[in-house]
Amino acid sequence: MTTVSSSESTGRDFSPMRLAAYCVAAAGLLHVVGGLASGGLQLAIFGVVYLLFAAGLWRGMRWLAYFVFLFMLFGAIVAYALTGGAGPVPSAVYTAIALADFAAALLLFLALWRTA
Repeated sequence: MTTVSSSESTGRDFSPMRLAAYCVAAAGLLHVVGGLASGGLQLAIFGVVYLLFAAGLWRGMRWLAYFVFLFMLFGAIVAYALTGGAGPVPSAVYTAIALADFAAALLLFLALWRTA
C-alpha cells in the first residue's frame, strides 16, 4: 500500500527549492516587463534566462541550483547597485529584482545546505 503525502494530495509543495523557483520566476518576470517597458532588451533577455532557471529548479535539478544560487547572489548585488542609477529602468524595478534575487538565493541556500 502506498501512502500519499499531504503535499502530493493537494498539489502544493512548499519545499525551499520550489519556493526559490517562484522567486526566480518572479525576478524573471520583473526583468522581462521592466526591460520591455523601458526599451532595455538586455534586461528582457536576462529575464528569459531567469525563467529557464526557474523551470529547472521547479523540476528539482539540484546541480542547476548550485549555479543559480551564485547567479542570484551576483544578480542581487548588480540590481542593488543599479537602484541609484539614472538609466531607462526605474529604480523601483531594480529594487524589486534585488529583493527577489536575494530571496531566491536565501531559499536556495536553505535547500542546498540544510541538514536532512
